[in-house]
Amino acid sequence: MAGLYRVGGVYYLTWIDKATGKQRRKSLRTKDAREAKRLRLLKEAELETGHRLIHTGSTFADFVRDSYLPWRAGEHPSSQQRIEQICEQYLIPFFGTMALSEITVRAGDDYKTWRRDAKVNIERGTKLPKESTLGKEIRTLKAIISRAVAWGELAQNDLKELKAPKGLDSKAVGFYSKEQLEHLYETDPAHAHWWRFLVNTGLRRGELIKARFSDVRQGSLHVESVQGDRDNLEKALKTRTKSGKRRWIPLSKSALEALAELQAEADERDVEEDRAFLFPRILPRSFSRVFERAVERAELPGSLHWTRHTFCSHLVMKRVPLRTVQALAGHASIVTTEAYSHLCPEHTADAARLLDL
Repeated sequence: MAGLYRVGGVYYLTWIDKATGKQRRKSLRTKDAREAKRLRLLKEAELETGHRLIHTGSTFADFVRDSYLPWRAGEHPSSQQRIEQICEQYLIPFFGTMALSEITVRAGDDYKTWRRDAKVNIERGTKLPKESTLGKEIRTLKAIISRAVAWGELAQNDLKELKAPKGLDSKAVGFYSKEQLEHLYETDPAHAHWWRFLVNTGLRRGELIKARFSDVRQGSLHVESVQGDRDNLEKALKTRTKSGKRRWIPLSKSALEALAELQAEADERDVEEDRAFLFPRILPRSFSRVFERAVERAELPGSLHWTRHTFCSHLVMKRVPLRTVQALAGHASIVTTEAYSHLCPEHTADAARLLDL
């Protein structure tokens, strides 16, 4: 049985959840008695048959924009920009006008078909997504619905059986050899100390932008994570690391030489406040473009992130243990670090040779 009651003129529905035995309640978002009674009868039919019949409450777009994204910005600011992009470019255009309760496994599977449709992508001016990208979108959708259940916007999670595609690509990461780096330094002497410092520290782009000379202590670069201003996403991103964890990176001779050049460059800057930072105050994307132009002139492949891959790759090739590389690179999971393990195959070969069956 299902019951009705009113608060402030708005009708609420109550019923006993068969799975948990607990009483549940849900706002019907209506003041019309006849509509409320109709929904109560539908709820009783739902309880009897087990089929979803009532679709009420916020639309997906309203819930995501008004509730989910503002909440997530405070909880996970480092990845907020990417999640907002997924929601606005893909999830909301497909699910936006649906009630949350209408988003079922079937709707999720329809979404995957829609995203894989070549004609749809051509019409929208987008590319066919990689399976790993589509998997990220589905996991985002499931996280949104899970939060709606946790907040009482939905009585149950209908997406538990929705499968997120997994990427099948398994490619070696790109990095630069020592010879390629020397060629890059010769081709771009104006910024050679920038690239030398990055390949010897493995800093992420977001970390290098906020790095200060005061972060260098006792021969190490300290990369620290501070929660920052929860009400200002831009400030939060400037103070947190991607993993939310601090680390320190001992500076090699080459890194210290590059640091000295960075200091000399900073001393010549006009703005006093800018002199505290290791690198000039430019937008992250602009920094990437400087590197892209440099490798283009040097006729080399790759992007700015390859400097980080280069740091990790050469550590592994020097037989540094993966756990140590993980700590130096600031990887949240050892799985990320294992992408470089193929660069030291001797360990695998030596282990196999121990067998004498």
